[in-house]
Amino acid sequence: MVIMLAHSVRMQEVTRAEMAVMNDRAMSLSTEINAVTNFETTRIFLRGRKVVLLT
Repeated sequence: MVIMLAHSVRMQEVTRAEMAVMNDRAMSLSTEINAVTNFETTRIFLRGRKVVLLT
């Protein structure tokens, strides 16, 4: 019973560490996606402005 308890505590710590790493990866990935999306939006916006300026 004690061994099982210690094991489950250790597993929880490992899971917590893995989740922290996964959260970091997810955050950096979403930041990259946001950066790309913002860049694309800016490009489309500028293209739209150019069209407006040309007409």
